[in-house]
Amino acid sequence: MQYGIIALIPVVFVFVIAITTKKTLDSLLIGSLIGFIILAKQNFIGAWLDSLIEVLKTDSVLWVILVTLFFGILLQLIEQSGALSGFSKTIGKYAKTKRSAMLLLWVSSLAIFIDDYLHNLVIGASMKKVGDEHKISRAKIAYLTNSTAGTFSSLIPISTWAVFYSGLIASQNLSVDGNAMAGYIKTIPFQFYPMIAITVSLLVALRIMPDIGPMKKHEANAEKGIVSDTEISQADDKGASSPVWFFIIPVAVLIAVTIITGIDVLKGIVGALIAAIVLYSVTKKLNIKDFMDIALEGMKNMLPIACILAIAFVLVDANTKLGLAEYIIDLVRPFMSGKMLPLVVFLTATAFAYFTGMFWDMAAVMLPIAVPLATQIGANPYLVSAAIFSASAWGSQICMYGDAVIVNSGACEISPAETSFSSLPYGIIGVIVSAILYTIFGFIA
Repeated sequence: MQYGIIALIPVVFVFVIAITTKKTLDSLLIGSLIGFIILAKQNFIGAWLDSLIEVLKTDSVLWVILVTLFFGILLQLIEQSGALSGFSKTIGKYAKTKRSAMLLLWVSSLAIFIDDYLHNLVIGASMKKVGDEHKISRAKIAYLTNSTAGTFSSLIPISTWAVFYSGLIASQNLSVDGNAMAGYIKTIPFQFYPMIAITVSLLVALRIMPDIGPMKKHEANAEKGIVSDTEISQADDKGASSPVWFFIIPVAVLIAVTIITGIDVLKGIVGALIAAIVLYSVTKKLNIKDFMDIALEGMKNMLPIACILAIAFVLVDANTKLGLAEYIIDLVRPFMSGKMLPLVVFLTATAFAYFTGMFWDMAAVMLPIAVPLATQIGANPYLVSAAIFSASAWGSQICMYGDAVIVNSGACEISPAETSFSSLPYGIIGVIVSAILYTIFGFIA
């Protein structure tokens, strides 16, 4: 059953509550409950609980939650050993000013492109202390980190994003000489939003583009020493700072194991945990008897993010059952024709991604609709595919209850609402410029 415009009600409540209260978990919980009130009437509590159980049984959801909790343990180990303090001091030698600190963060972000989760966790956690020292708001740290996460991964053929999208390309018979990745590479020059988002974030890092929207307030507060609206843990390294290698070795193992295991971030984190435990035990930076307490503390720190992730996926499930995606597509289907097809597909996909919290899933739904239509009317199918992939990157960067924003916020110790709303004006700039480019290329490509 499709509920039409009624399907928008839970999402509207989520955004209204989040904007007025700045509390992400509250808004997601109420929004998801409203969704199941519409779906199940008086039996909504049972339906909501059933959805939560089903969500937690899903391999992909459980994987994301485990990644978050295990990374909390790794981060706590790195902090307690003094490794994070040592890394921050080393980086601080090169980050003499606020601008150089932001530029260093931006450049560092480009180094980890194989997966957006890995990118957000490592860069967000490692650079937040450097940002604090230069009075950079956590909102800006989160923005600069996530604006180069899914966006950059989408442009690199050796990332989790490219692997997934190449499979979709193959399913639509867009492979080049039987090579799906070659077909995907043909979409990269047309992925305008990722390129624009990365460029805008560079301009922000260089302080060429001014702070706009909520970011202006966050940066003004940071100058007063208030780096976030969210309460930040004051627990810091118990011992003296460790050499920078105590940070680099676990992170290097994390990246290496992630790549070796077929880009499995969870296995990478487990490998990094083992490396950290061995390194810190042998060098007597931490007492082996303290590791369990540290692990519990690390998981406790990430528990709010894990809860937000779980409830966010319940909301996505409610949106799916309400037919929100189908409603958005049906609303614009009559306009999917002629030279304007790339633009209409891009705008539809951005709305789809932003309101449903689905990004890769959105691409999997939209591609079988848009590509055959493009072929039928003589539009460039690679341009149309790129419009969908661009919209996916937009949603990943901006959607408050999207997994990338939630993971990024956890690493930076701020609320997803704070991250999303402060990044939104920059994202809108990217959407507007991208829309203009898709309009132009719809006529010439």
